Amino acid sequence: MNIIVIDDEKAPLLTFAGHLLDNASVTANLFTTQVEEALEFAATHDVAAVFLDIVMPKISGIDLAEKFIAICPDIKIVFITGYAQNIEEIRARIGENLYDFCYKPYDAVRLNSILAGIVNAAGTTVTFRTFSHFDCFIGDRPVDFTRAKSKELLALLVDRRGGTVTMEEAIACLWPEKQVELAKKLYRDAVCRLRLTLQKYHIAHIIDVRRARLALKTRYCACDLWDFLDGREGVKFGGEYLRPYEWSTERENGLCALAASLPTESALSPTDAP
Repeated sequence: MNIIVIDDEKAPLLTFAGHLLDNASVTANLFTTQVEEALEFAATHDVAAVFLDIVMPKISGIDLAEKFIAICPDIKIVFITGYAQNIEEIRARIGENLYDFCYKPYDAVRLNSILAGIVNAAGTTVTFRTFSHFDCFIGDRPVDFTRAKSKELLALLVDRRGGTVTMEEAIACLWPEKQVELAKKLYRDAVCRLRLTLQKYHIAHIIDVRRARLALKTRYCACDLWDFLDGREGVKFGGEYLRPYEWSTERENGLCALAASLPTESALSPTDAP
């Protein structure tokens, strides 16, 4: 897991790095005053969190945090500081991206606790069920969606298995009969509500949100569809896929054909057939 650490003083950076020597699950990318390089790294790599010195000579940590959030909307922000801060004021600007505060001088126990929380969140496996109706689980806990369209939008991302879904493609599937401007408004609302739901369950990191396009980060997820397509032993298709979403019909027909072509033990059983 990649994290970024920015501190304009080299000594604290080295101290921070020293605390991570035994943490094989975390790769710390250290920067001092190379702010643009750090932003470029975030734009080209999968970064779970950024640790920012809150007071720096050329730009404040809060201003820089907003730049990182613009690049990686789900990135976790941990502010490095030696002084007490107005947490509510900072949260008003940073929002749900504000993960914690890391105080100097570094306390190994506290730092490892923060890192463990970030690692655990990044390591959470989200399971999707697509055969029959669509559902999303964290362990045995179902995710409750506040709006049907935000749930359907996530189902579309699952169907694409990490492929990019543009705003136009999502509209064509979810709001084909709506006027263009209304459809765009509905799309943006669905994206917003989807992100709020995922944030509520601490799994916002599973989707990559860019301007007018979305993608699912499949490395954090498991899905019956993917297992079936990959030929995983014991996974059967029962004849129904993502009902009642109309855009899923073509995929369902393809799955029926694939199941019928498989050996008897992998194909549709008589009781499963539609």
